[in-house]
Amino acid sequence: AKMEEGGGPNLEELQEGKVEALIQEAEAATSSGDFATALSALSAAIFLRPKDPNLYRWRADVYLDLCDLNTALANYNKAATMIAAEGERPDHTLTETVARVHDAKGLALLDNGDFDGAIVAFNESLSLLGRNQESSNVRLHRALAFMGLDNTAAAAADLERIHDADHATADSLFLLARLHLQNHRLADAREALGQALELDAGHAQAVLLRDAMQDSAATYEDEAIKLMLLGHVDKAITNLSSAVDLDPMSAGLRRRRALAHKQRGDPFT
Repeated sequence: AKMEEGGGPNLEELQEGKVEALIQEAEAATSSGDFATALSALSAAIFLRPKDPNLYRWRADVYLDLCDLNTALANYNKAATMIAAEGERPDHTLTETVARVHDAKGLALLDNGDFDGAIVAFNESLSLLGRNQESSNVRLHRALAFMGLDNTAAAAADLERIHDADHATADSLFLLARLHLQNHRLADAREALGQALELDAGHAQAVLLRDAMQDSAATYEDEAIKLMLLGHVDKAITNLSSAVDLDPMSAGLRRRRALAHKQRGDPFT
């Protein structure tokens, strides 16, 4: 070991020895769940070794264990900036971790009704992810935030991108069906709902929506019968077409609509 003129180790060696001791202290504290001690040790180690991105990353992990997402993100970003400044290739594992933390932050804001803040967090997450299943999960979360703001067009765009990427889930298809219903796209709603139930036949919300759509079809049919009796055949056919869109497997609805067309004198029924 290098010695100072007085015969002792130099300052750099003393600092490194102290850092190693602090790292061991942080490891022990983390293992025992004593995160306060771990943070104290890591912060002291960073003071002595300020250019080590691994220490910032580790401290971020501890903050994440404490659910302090903002401080965790600040430390992860510091680590990423230091890695980039050193000319090293981006650490994809670190990038994915940061993306997940932004997603978690967005979900927390979503739960608190801060839809605008949630969208900002989800945007940050998506900017770090490629077109994979994980990005589709974030898009699903962002769609929920857009729905909270009644921005159905943006929500539908996110859900359709999930579908186009072949990452659709029963949840995303159920939400897409709901949005199609709100926009009066009944056939599209039925298709999305059918796909949701193909993926998960027991999806409770999808089953309820299917039953509600069938009830609505019956209501359209009842109204159509009244319109037929009153001689309003055109309106009756419109109602029956809506009923068929809601419940396309009903042969009875199709027969009734065919009879209405026949009554109107249409050449093809």
